[in-house]
Amino acid sequence: MRWISALLSIAAVAALGGCVAVPVEPPPPPPLMSPFPASGYGYGYVDERLGPNLVRVVYHGPLRPVSYDGPPRQMQVDRNASEAADLALWRAAQLALAEGKPALTIIERRTDTDTRRVGGWVYDPWWPYYGYPYPYWRYWGYRPWPPAYVAPAADARARATLVVRFENRGTPRTVDAAATIRRFEQAYRPPGPPAGPPPSRPPGPPPAPTRP
Repeated sequence: MRWISALLSIAAVAALGGCVAVPVEPPPPPPLMSPFPASGYGYGYVDERLGPNLVRVVYHGPLRPVSYDGPPRQMQVDRNASEAADLALWRAAQLALAEGKPALTIIERRTDTDTRRVGGWVYDPWWPYYGYPYPYWRYWGYRPWPPAYVAPAADARARATLVVRFENRGTPRTVDAAATIRRFEQAYRPPGPPAGPPPSRPPGPPPAPTRP
């Protein structure tokens, strides 16, 4: 009977191991208009109250792949910066309407971008002497092995900072909060279904693409 108990124990361990090995699908990225850090994806808005009608909105844009070099990269970085500025203003307009203010005045506006590049020809200064004494010829910069080539890649992130004051009425110098929300909903709304009844709530901005 001992061998039957041993077989049952092995089967139970194998079943538990199979259950643990089942991969868990990560949650999909939330919409761009989400509180930072957007379920761990590293983008979204942050609100800070500075006074009775004064608010600072900071929008951290998602990390997006861009061209490694050349004019296309600058165009893509500028597009990321423009998107972050739009979403910061969109959030400010939402806060204004939530407090019953139809307009807002932009007091301060700033956009920062950060680009990171990796890849190219790289060396391993310790190959193939892992754990061995440092050879004398390495002091002279001699490398008897070919370099390793890593495919170049680049990505960029934008951050927009906006300080606004809520206004009780709109003027030619202020920003209409309701019109701003409508404009950005049309600009960042994904395509709708080709036919059928309208959705119960309008879709938000498209989700940020995940890195490959």
